Amino acid sequence: MSPITLKTIYDMLGKKFIISYYQRGYRWAKEQVEQLLEDIWEFSQKNKNEDEFYCLQPIVVKKTKEKTEDGCWELIDGQQRLTTIYIILKVIEDIHLKKTISEAYNKEIFHLNYQVREKFDEILDGKSCDDESIKEKNIDFYYICESYNTVKNWFKRNQFNFNKYNKFLSTLLAEEDEDNPVKVIWYEVEENADAVEIFTRLNIGKIPLTNAELIRALFLNSSNFANSNQDDQEQIRLKQLQIATEWDEIEYTLQRDEFWFFIFDKNNKTFSDRNYDTRIEYIFDLIKERPKDAEDYFTFYKFYEDLKSKDIESLWKEIKRFFYTLKEWYENNESYHLIGYLIATGKDILSIKDEYDRKTKSEFRKYLKEEVYKTIFNNGDPNINEALESIKELEYGRDNTKIRNILLLFNILILLNNKGANIRFPFDRYKKEKWDIEHVFSQTDIDLKGKTLKEYVKLILEFWTGEKVETEKLDKNTANALEEKLDKSVNKELFRKLVEIYNKDKDAKELFDEVKKELIEAFQEEEIENRDNISNLVLLDAGTNRAYKNAFFPIKRAIILEKIKNGNFVPIGTQNVFLKAYSKRFDNIMFWTEDDAKDYLNAIIDTFNAFFNQRGNENE
Repeated sequence: MSPITLKTIYDMLGKKFIISYYQRGYRWAKEQVEQLLEDIWEFSQKNKNEDEFYCLQPIVVKKTKEKTEDGCWELIDGQQRLTTIYIILKVIEDIHLKKTISEAYNKEIFHLNYQVREKFDEILDGKSCDDESIKEKNIDFYYICESYNTVKNWFKRNQFNFNKYNKFLSTLLAEEDEDNPVKVIWYEVEENADAVEIFTRLNIGKIPLTNAELIRALFLNSSNFANSNQDDQEQIRLKQLQIATEWDEIEYTLQRDEFWFFIFDKNNKTFSDRNYDTRIEYIFDLIKERPKDAEDYFTFYKFYEDLKSKDIESLWKEIKRFFYTLKEWYENNESYHLIGYLIATGKDILSIKDEYDRKTKSEFRKYLKEEVYKTIFNNGDPNINEALESIKELEYGRDNTKIRNILLLFNILILLNNKGANIRFPFDRYKKEKWDIEHVFSQTDIDLKGKTLKEYVKLILEFWTGEKVETEKLDKNTANALEEKLDKSVNKELFRKLVEIYNKDKDAKELFDEVKKELIEAFQEEEIENRDNISNLVLLDAGTNRAYKNAFFPIKRAIILEKIKNGNFVPIGTQNVFLKAYSKRFDNIMFWTEDDAKDYLNAIIDTFNAFFNQRGNENE
C-alpha cells in the first residue's frame, strides 16, 4: 500500500484510531469548528468541476498490530480535525437522521480511542454535554461538549431543514466514485517509525507537513515506480536513492542565498504569501503554477493527480529540467543580471521561462532587453533618444518606483559591462536588506529633533575630530580633548555650540536652528537646482541611510568610504558618486555641486544608451 494517498471521509468510516498518551487533548474552539462547517457547506453549494474535491489537512497515521476488520491506526497528527468530523456526524445522527450513520451508510462512524481519558466515548456521543458537572471534571470534556453544542447551534442558526442536512451529509460522506467528495491527505508512516518523535516535530511549534514533504513521500514510494514487482526491488531502490540524492543537491543549491534570491522575490505578486523553509517547494509551485490564493496543498494535489497518467521518473525529469534551466540562467553573467533585475522589479518568472522555452538564444536575449526597457520607459517606447530624455524629468516622491528601477539597473549595468571583473550584483543583499533612494545633496530645510538631532550632531563632531563620540553627554574634559583634535579650518565657537546642543535634553532644536546657517557655510554646501531630480539620488541600504540620512556630503562620503574599507557592500554606482568618479572636475573632491549632479546624470544616460542601442553578435 502507498504510504501517501487521498482518502474520502467515507473511506475512513469503520476504521479504529488510537490517540496515544503523548498527545494533548481536544482543543478546538468555536471559531475553528464553525470555520470547518462553513467550508464544507460552502463547498457543497458551489458550482464544481467534475474532479473537484474539498481537502482537509493531512492525517498522519501508523498501522498498529491490533487486528480489526477495517484496520487499527495510531493517529499521530490530525486528531483535532478528525474529532471534529466525528462530532459533526454525531450531531447529524442525533438531530437529523434519527438513526445511526451505520444504518444510513452501511458503515459505522470511525472509532476514536483516547487511551488516557475515561468515558470519552460517552462524551463524544454528546449524551453528557448538557451536564455542567461532567464538563467541569475534565478540560478535554469541556472542549468536546463546547464543540458538540457549537455544531448543534450552527445547524440551528442556519435553519437547516431536511434538504440542507442531506446536502451537507452527502458532501461530507461522498464516496470516491461520486462527484466532489471531502478528502484528507492520508500519510502512513512506516511501522517501525518513532511516532512520538514525528508527533513532536509536527506539533511543537505546530510545524505542518509541507507540500515538499508530501511530494517527497510520493516520489520515493516504491509502489509508484513502473517496475514494482519483487524481482525489480534492487533497481527500484537504486532509483529511489538517485532521486533522494538529486533532491538533496537541488535543495542544497537553493539554500545558497546568492542563488535563491536571484530567482525568488517575496514581493512577487504570484507567490508573495509563501514562506519556503524547504526551497525546492518553490520549484514545485512554479511547475504547477500555484496561484497566490490557492489552498495549502494545491501543489501536492497536482503531483498526486499526475501519477494517474505519468510515471515517477518522467515527473522527476521534468522537475530537473526546470531547475537546470534556472541554474543555466544563474551561471550566465548576462542572463543572471537581466533576469535577476526583472524578477527584482516584479516580473513573473514563469513568463520568462515560457519565453525561454519558445525562443532561440538570440531571440531570448532580445526579449530580455525589451522587458528591461519596459520597466523604465512607458510601454516600451521605441524612440530611445526621447525615452532617455524623459529620465531627466523624473522626480523623487512622484516617480519613486521608476527611479528605484533606474538606479538598480544602472548599478547592474556597470557590473555587466565590466567583462574583465568577475563581480556580480548581490540580489540577496538587495532583497534581504531594505534599500532606500537617498539624496546626495543634504536637504538644508531638515527639521531635526530628539534622538535624530543628537545623532546628526554626533556625526558632525566625529567628522571634525576624527574621534568616536561614545557617551550620551560630553563632560568638560572630553569636550576639551575633542576640541584639541579639531581641524584648523573649523570654527571653535561653532564646535562648542554643537557640544552644547549634543548635551541638551531640552530646547536642543531651538539652538540648532540658530546655528544651521553657520553649519551650511562651514560645509560650503551650495543649493542644487533640483535636489529631487535623479541626478541627486543614489541607491543605498537602509542601515547606512539611517545613519547619515540628512548629513552633509563630506560626512556621507566618509561613512561610505568607511563601509567600503571594512568590506561592506555599497552599490558600485553609489560608490562612484561619492568618489566623484563621474565628475569632470576634481578641484573640490569634498563637495557636491550642480556640475557634479549633471555629470552623474549624463553617466546614467550614456550607460543606458549604450545598453539599449547595443547590437552584439546574435549568433546561436
